Amino acid sequence: MPFSVMLNLKGTHGTTKTRYNTICSERFNCKGEGQRGTGAYFWEDSPYSEDLAIAWYLSRMASGIYSRDADKTCTILTACLNLPEDEFLNLESAEMKSLLLELIKDKDIPDNRNNGAYLHDLFIEMMEKVLGNPINVFRVNVYPPRKPRCYPGQLVGQAGCYVARTPKCITINKSEFYNSEDLKTWKTAKES
Repeated sequence: MPFSVMLNLKGTHGTTKTRYNTICSERFNCKGEGQRGTGAYFWEDSPYSEDLAIAWYLSRMASGIYSRDADKTCTILTACLNLPEDEFLNLESAEMKSLLLELIKDKDIPDNRNNGAYLHDLFIEMMEKVLGNPINVFRVNVYPPRKPRCYPGQLVGQAGCYVARTPKCITINKSEFYNSEDLKTWKTAKES
């Protein structure tokens, strides 16, 4: 068996306490479609990753996605994604961007947000065939939540995310719970 370098990628994930309890008992659901493909999304470790996870939770709460959750307490998970290097793709590298652009042109995929998940899922599937191994995590840049402003996107562009396609590589290192007062304080600080 050839030697494989192991990666340990850190990120944050915002959700409710109800969903956190499900994650703890059943592991992450990596079958949900996101902006850039199917999987569980983690904001890449940075000085802003916790703020991004909180803002994501708030945006999902405002959209009604958590309306049926019994315990809507904001829960921020810090996780490590552990996997062999050959099961990871950085789709933001110049080489991968070029290949994605070729695929868009070859398949005549219309340029709209609704096609982002389809494009990335198709690309990952093609790369798995070419490489002969699974891609269990990929890195992409995504639009952060617009409100409250929690990330200097005007200065540095979109925020980095890791997308885990299997729960087996995800280890939760820390969980933090924010009550409504904590969230009010956080929002006030971001708006000032």
